[in-house]
Amino acid sequence: MLEIVEEYFGKHTRNLGNQFLSTIESSGNSHSYCDVFRYMQHRDELILKIQKWILTTDLDIVSISDLANEACLSERQLKRRFKEATSISPLKFIQLGRLSFAKELLRSTKLSIDEVASRSGYVDTQFFRQIFKRENDCSPLEYRKRNQVKAE
Repeated sequence: MLEIVEEYFGKHTRNLGNQFLSTIESSGNSHSYCDVFRYMQHRDELILKIQKWILTTDLDIVSISDLANEACLSERQLKRRFKEATSISPLKFIQLGRLSFAKELLRSTKLSIDEVASRSGYVDTQFFRQIFKRENDCSPLEYRKRNQVKAE
C-alpha cells in the first residue's frame, strides 16, 4: 500500500505514512486514528507538516493562530489552503485529532471520562461528551465498554 502512496504522493508522504502506521501499530490502537489519517492523503507538503504538528503537539493549546504562525501564513490563508488540501477546516482536523486521542485513552486506560476529556484538550467535559457522541454515535463510556483493550 505504501508503494502506491509513494507513486502518487511522493517519498515524503510515504515516509509520513510509514511513520504514522508504525506509531499506531506499536500502540495497538490502529483504528483510533483512521479518521485523522484519511485527511492526510494529499500533496500539500506545508499542510502535511501542519497536520503532523497538530498531532504531536499538546492538543489543549493548539489554536488556528498557532497553526498560522507555524505555517508562516495568515489565518485566512491557512484556512483556505487547509480546506483545499483536506476538504475539512483546520478546526475540524484538530477536533478529529483530539477525539482520536480520546478514543485511544478510552481503549487503553481506566482514566475517568473527565480526565480523558482534559487530556484530550477539552476544558468542558459536557462539551466533550456531546462532541464525542455526535462524531461516534455513542457516549465515551459506551465506546470504552465496546473497545477497551483487555489486560493480559
